[in-house]
Amino acid sequence: METTVYCWGSGAEGRLGNGDTVSSAIPVAVAMNGALSGRTVTEIAAASDSDGSNATVCVIADGDPFCWGSGTAGQLGDGRATNSSVPVAVQSGGAIVPGTTTRIALGHRTACAVAAGTPVCWGLRADSAVPAAVDASGALSGTVTSDIDFGDRHGCVVADARAHCWSVGASFELGIGGPAHDSPPVAVDTSGALSSCATGWLPAMLGAGQCAPGEGIEVGYRVSYQKAGWSSPDTVVISAWRGPAS
Repeated sequence: METTVYCWGSGAEGRLGNGDTVSSAIPVAVAMNGALSGRTVTEIAAASDSDGSNATVCVIADGDPFCWGSGTAGQLGDGRATNSSVPVAVQSGGAIVPGTTTRIALGHRTACAVAAGTPVCWGLRADSAVPAAVDASGALSGTVTSDIDFGDRHGCVVADARAHCWSVGASFELGIGGPAHDSPPVAVDTSGALSSCATGWLPAMLGAGQCAPGEGIEVGYRVSYQKAGWSSPDTVVISAWRGPAS
């Protein structure tokens, strides 16, 4: 079943995906008659530079990634370093197995995804205009990645229910191996507050009695409720401790 994606705001670099670079104060439909024709979009992500420039949008449709907008650093993943005002398919068949992409995230002129349980990235911080596999020879060896995120100079994944991260230096290390990429992912330290904590959706883990902070660590949480037709969110701080699963 084909779905329609809508964007609004600045149209610079073609970031609205409608074939134009004109801004719009109301949602406009992304072009669905090209690379996304007949596709069902299930996830969307967007990012730009801190000043709002170089904005890129990516989606997952039927298990494949597509991007549009700024592509000057190769962040569209189609092998080029140019902008596109309509969605283009990210190159598959190499680091990305067709039809297996489940998660996607964007950072500073960089896109990352999870495909067939493997983290891949492309763009500025990957120093590649097509997807390149994140180094899985160390902490990620033998694991299956389920989620991914990327910031300005670092990336993180959830693999086998544990968090792993890597930093990005001046030479654009992204943990993809080779002499110029010497910062592979490392497991996040779980000896303290995250001890015995499986990485996942925190409320669900707490509800299952599988994850709680260390003794004496303050935890902020938000409680929302509805009564007599009105709602009010409250934030409280409590002291929590780690105990056996109930």
